Amino acid sequence: MADNRHVPQGRISAEDREASLAAVRHEAAKDWTALLARALTVREEWDHAAAELDESEAEPGPNDGPWNAWHVLNHVGGFTACDAASLRALAAGEPAEIDPSLQWQGDDKTFLELRSGAIAGWDDYIAAVTEATIMQPDGGTAVHRFFGPLSARECIAFTLSHARDHARQMRALRGLEEGENPGDSAGDLGRRRQTAH
Repeated sequence: MADNRHVPQGRISAEDREASLAAVRHEAAKDWTALLARALTVREEWDHAAAELDESEAEPGPNDGPWNAWHVLNHVGGFTACDAASLRALAAGEPAEIDPSLQWQGDDKTFLELRSGAIAGWDDYIAAVTEATIMQPDGGTAVHRFFGPLSARECIAFTLSHARDHARQMRALRGLEEGENPGDSAGDLGRRRQTAH
């Protein structure tokens, strides 16, 4: 039976939490254009890590145990979509909550659905960052269940740090070196984006 909720992979220590928040705040101090450029770079890093991903590398399984590429794909698609919604709420002056347990596309999703969901999640997230860059909201916070209140820029920096961690995880699961791209970024990724929806 599918429970469709994300089970975080491990508890973070108070020391690591504070170090993560300090890094997020440092990154969030950059101007909006720099954050958008960073979002595009991290998206590309993810695309390279997931390029040419095959269904045989992404077998479904319970999300409370060791993860494979299926779990990472499921989570990245879930959190990019959720974080896009949170960012849009902040830009509209509305409160937002970031609940990691909801950052999951679903236990019952097929590989193709997850791949499409991750692509759509990233597309939506980049659009939300672009909109925020234009609007430049400076008030309101999104409350993260583990990390507390985050401003719009901190939300962006947090999501990008999270996404980079999962891009590294995907590369490690697939045995790829840093920066290694099993597909042709100019051709293959663009074709997959067009055909995966």
